[in-house]
Amino acid sequence: MNKKTLILGSGLVLAAGLFLPSGLKEVPPAGSSNSRTLSTKMDHPAAGRSGSSRQAPAASEDARPGLLEKLEAVAKSGGPFDREGFASLLARLVEIDPATAADFATALPAGPVREEALRRVSQAWASEDPAEAENWAAELPDESERQSALTDVCMRIARSDAAQALGIAENHGIGAAPGSVTENLVQQWAVQDFPAAAAWIKARPAGEKREQMVMRLALVQSATRPGEAARLVVEEIPEGAVQTEAVITVIYQWASRDMAGAREWVNLFPESPLRDRAESELTNMAAYQSPEQPQLQKQTN
Repeated sequence: MNKKTLILGSGLVLAAGLFLPSGLKEVPPAGSSNSRTLSTKMDHPAAGRSGSSRQAPAASEDARPGLLEKLEAVAKSGGPFDREGFASLLARLVEIDPATAADFATALPAGPVREEALRRVSQAWASEDPAEAENWAAELPDESERQSALTDVCMRIARSDAAQALGIAENHGIGAAPGSVTENLVQQWAVQDFPAAAAWIKARPAGEKREQMVMRLALVQSATRPGEAARLVVEEIPEGAVQTEAVITVIYQWASRDMAGAREWVNLFPESPLRDRAESELTNMAAYQSPEQPQLQKQTN
C-alpha cells in the first residue's frame, strides 16, 4: 500500500467523522488522572530463599512433611502424573513455606516434573510475594529455567498490575525479541490503563518491537473504539507486514460490531493488495453473520 497515499493523502472526512487512512487524526492524549506509570527497576530487598520473613503458623509447619512426602512420591513415580493435583500440593506448600517449595523444585532431576514444579512455584510464589518470587527466579543458575521462571512471575503479577510486570520483564531482559512476552504484558496493561500504556509505547524507539506493541494497543482499542484504533495503526505503524496485520485485526474487530462502519473505512483505501485483502476479509465475515446479528449488535452498542 502506497504510504503517501495511505497517510498523506487527501484527508477526506466521512459524514460520521472518520478520516481516510491518509488523514487520520492523532490518538487523543492520555488524560486519565489515575494513569499508572511504568515501574522502573524494583528495589526489592535481597531476600534469600532461606531468609523469608514469613512466619508459618505451627499447624501449617506440621503440614509440611505430609506435603513433601506426597510431592516426592509424584516425583519418584517416573510416569504420567496429575498436573493439577501436583500444582495444588505445591501451591499449599508455597503458602506455608515458599523456600521449602523452591528447594524441592530445584532439587528435582531434569524432566517434566522439574519443569512443572518450577513453573508452579514461580506462579504460586508470585501470588504470595511478588518481590521474593522475582528474586528467587532471577537467581536460578540455568539460563533457560531463569527466563521461564521470570516469565511465569511476570505473567502472574500482570493479572493485577501489568505495568509492574512489564517493568520486571524490562529489568531482566525478558522478551527482548518481537513476538514475545512483552507484547502480552503490554496488551494486559492497555486493558487495565490504556492511556498510560499508550504513552509509554509511543515513547519507545522505532522498530518492529514498538510496532508489535502498537498493534496490541490497537487490538484492545478496536473492541470499543475501532475508529481510534484505525487511526492508531495508520499513524504509528509504518507501511509493511506489521501494519497490514494490524489493519486486518482492526477491521475484523470493527466488522464484528459494525460491518457498515468497517466497510466505509475499507472503501476509502486506495487500490492495493491491502484493500483487496481487507475486502476479502469483510466478504468472508459477512457470509458467516446471520441476518439478525447486525441488528442485535446495534442494540448492544
